[in-house]
Amino acid sequence: MTDDQPKKPTIVSRQDLYAQVWQTPIMQLAEQYGISGNGLAKICKRLVIPGGDVRTALRTTLIANAFLQAEVDLLAGAVSPGFARGRIHRRRKTDGQEKKAV
Repeated sequence: MTDDQPKKPTIVSRQDLYAQVWQTPIMQLAEQYGISGNGLAKICKRLVIPGGDVRTALRTTLIANAFLQAEVDLLAGAVSPGFARGRIHRRRKTDGQEKKAV
């Protein structure tokens, strides 16, 4: 391949890139993909991949978990009890407090 021909883009899944960022230093990984470290950092920011900082990773995980729990609660409310066949326990309100139905 000559220098005047463009390189084919490398396609990597978010999960693979996430694992690679945690295993390999950003600059080394960027060099492997043929881009700058700043370019890789921008890609990671767009894909919400924390760059090796444990606090950022934990914060991202907690936010994602809260979002997913809200989605589960919303979808569980939309499913009919007959369709769920008892797999979803609805919460009933009594005396101003929510209690889990059995």
